[in-house]
Amino acid sequence: MSIKLYHLNAPDLKGNLNKYKPENARYWFYLEIHVMFNDDEHSTEVFSVWVASPEGLQDCFSRSWLRDIVIEDAKIIVIKNEYNYNSLEQRIRELIHKCNGRNDYESLILLQRYFDPIDKYSEDINGDYFEIFDKMKKVKK
Repeated sequence: MSIKLYHLNAPDLKGNLNKYKPENARYWFYLEIHVMFNDDEHSTEVFSVWVASPEGLQDCFSRSWLRDIVIEDAKIIVIKNEYNYNSLEQRIRELIHKCNGRNDYESLILLQRYFDPIDKYSEDINGDYFEIFDKMKKVKK
């Protein structure tokens, strides 16, 4: 099975991610990672991860609406040194490479060790799935 990085996107940053220069040492941003399966552009999955400096990590999660919880089930890449797009991209490629399974399903599960899956079909995760489950129940009867 072959999975690889297809595209990186940071929706909250203005401009190209590869030209991003943090204003100071306290930075963080949400990163979407598009992973391609078997060199097929139409077979992609989207994952997410937070990218932050150690100082930015504290700022990012101190603004949480849950004041008593600092980090709750978040996938995070902390950059110790000065931000460098090429280093970040290379590290993400390495992590994705480590997640090649024997089939697509295994690869998807392994990718979730490092990245959060994004449900690209629905914002309300329960709404559509409940509808699908109801249809499956009707078919089984």
